[in-house]
Amino acid sequence: MEKIKLAIIVSEPRFNRGLSLLINELSSLELQKKSFDADGLIQTNLSPDVIIMDTGNNFACDLREAATLIGSFPASKILLLSNFDDPRYQESVKSIGAHGLLKKPVNKNQLSRAIESLLQKEGFWHETAS
Repeated sequence: MEKIKLAIIVSEPRFNRGLSLLINELSSLELQKKSFDADGLIQTNLSPDVIIMDTGNNFACDLREAATLIGSFPASKILLLSNFDDPRYQESVKSIGAHGLLKKPVNKNQLSRAIESLLQKEGFWHETAS
């Protein structure tokens, strides 16, 4: 079985390492690239199946960066990780064309389910507070 190729974009070094370790525990995944920003991935010749981007506290900047990824990697599925549990934020994420949103913290089972769902369906959206 061919592994799912991933790239991650996480600006916080400790979370970057932690997410990398989590991905390495899942035998179906291959981490192709770790980057601290979208430009670090855009400058490569890679074409990951899934790009996981951690969002910070700057909504507008994070959404612009995600939109840039979507434009640069049209064949890749974009999954955003967020601390925010707000329906308006989720709608903003959908409106830029991202394929999924997963609320942190995440464990390897949640991450695996989200990635599989992205590749089999239109997207993966965590339940938000109403």
